[in-house]
Amino acid sequence: MGDKHVDTPSDERSLATRIWGLLGSIKFAVGALLLIAAASVYGAMTPPAQATEKVWHSLWYRSLLGIILLSAVVCTVDRFDGVLKRIRSPRVGVATKVVQALRGYKRVRFKGTTEGAAAALTSHFSRARYSVLAENSEDGGVSLLARKGMSKLLGAPIVHVSLVVIIAATIWGVSPSLGSYRQVIQIREGEFTHERHSGIWVGCDDFEIVYSEETLSEPAHADIKTYYKVSEYISKVTFYEEVALAEAERIVETIPQTEPREGSDWPFTLAVEAKRDKGGVAPHIGGSLVGLRATDRAAIRVNQPAHVQGHDFYQQSCDIRALRVTVTTAKGARESHDISLRLDRERGVSYQPTLVPLLIEERGTSDGNDETPAMAQMPGRLVGVTAFAQRFEKGMPLTAGQHMAPSPAVRLEEISIDEAGQVLGQQLGWVQEGQAMSVGAGRFAFDETIYDTVLEVRRQPGVWLLIVGFAISGVGLILAFWVPMREIRAKIISQAGEVEVLFGIPRSYRGDDVSEIVAGAVKALRGVEPLEGSRRRAT
Repeated sequence: MGDKHVDTPSDERSLATRIWGLLGSIKFAVGALLLIAAASVYGAMTPPAQATEKVWHSLWYRSLLGIILLSAVVCTVDRFDGVLKRIRSPRVGVATKVVQALRGYKRVRFKGTTEGAAAALTSHFSRARYSVLAENSEDGGVSLLARKGMSKLLGAPIVHVSLVVIIAATIWGVSPSLGSYRQVIQIREGEFTHERHSGIWVGCDDFEIVYSEETLSEPAHADIKTYYKVSEYISKVTFYEEVALAEAERIVETIPQTEPREGSDWPFTLAVEAKRDKGGVAPHIGGSLVGLRATDRAAIRVNQPAHVQGHDFYQQSCDIRALRVTVTTAKGARESHDISLRLDRERGVSYQPTLVPLLIEERGTSDGNDETPAMAQMPGRLVGVTAFAQRFEKGMPLTAGQHMAPSPAVRLEEISIDEAGQVLGQQLGWVQEGQAMSVGAGRFAFDETIYDTVLEVRRQPGVWLLIVGFAISGVGLILAFWVPMREIRAKIISQAGEVEVLFGIPRSYRGDDVSEIVAGAVKALRGVEPLEGSRRRAT
């Protein structure tokens, strides 16, 4: 029988080797990083409400991060392998021409033995805190390698380890299946929200927009040289835990449309303060009663989140829920109205005007009915209200010398009906928050703007791992850039009772300290009188 053939999976090993080499290549890493950068730019340009699911928590984005993680692991293993070999098993014995090619080459000849010269050099380098390795050469000579600061070589691999940790923490932070969570909630002033994932109740006690006055460098109107700019959002909130009604500090009633139900992905439950009557507290809007007890209070600002039970509550933005106005009719009746605004999604920051007819004064008769004039039948006088809001803009100029902040404003229009039954409109003016305007015998007052504060709830279990990664990176950078590493090679050759010593310094090392160490090494050999002076090779 011939030689037995053993079938080995060489093709599989070859494929694995190729994949390993691909993951560890610089070109692959750069390409993957460019893809991640492009995806991150796309995520930054995507509206925040959609970016979480479309980008940050998406499978394709996490897959890209996973590929980067594999590449970093392979590169780290390869680098550590080479560095550890260089630290543990450096190449000591080298040819004479290798030493002669090094920077700072110096050649000295003495009477003596190689053993004596090696002992003198080893003692000298050791006193200078160098570790010394010696190896006998085949030609009878001795090669010495003196070095220190070899921990510098660990700097780059440690930085690679930190990248692995940071990328792993990032994947952890964007993976809901691993405990990460991010959700946007809205709370109206004076109302409550139950964020279902965290189980935390949040009540918005007050919301405030702080404006700062800025000077226009090129004013569009000669008389208007300043504008108002949003400088701060402040949500004053209270966090609650759910308790029995008998132990509750506050009792709220949930809004039925937001209660959990099968097939619903609504992330939170809204609630309002429960109403009390003679019989005590009872549901009035068809919801459920919930008892709450305050656990913490916070003023949440942009980039100043509140930390509650392992969750972070960030101030994201706000929405205008309604404009609360009070109308006093010509007959003295007072009515309170909430004027809702429709957000213009296409224009982004602006709100579409909303026309709300409010009867402030009436004229004429209506066939015996003086309460509500029939607009299509008789001439009369009616005042309509147009609500107008524009946020995050430079404000709106009114007339010369006047300027309106970019907060909501209400425009009053008088709507008249002529003899032909045609409706005519005449603008009466703008009313800002806190202002009022008389309209005939009636009065219109803009009391307040009702806001929804928009908070982002995050649970980021990988944050501590991210901090560890950056700390490891700091250690690696310190080793790589601040720890000096030095190597000196010496070749000792014995020829007919004479000793020739060759010194060389690797070209990558700079500084006069190494040259001084070599000069000291030459002096350490003065136990024998040199036969020939030293010469220094030009670099």
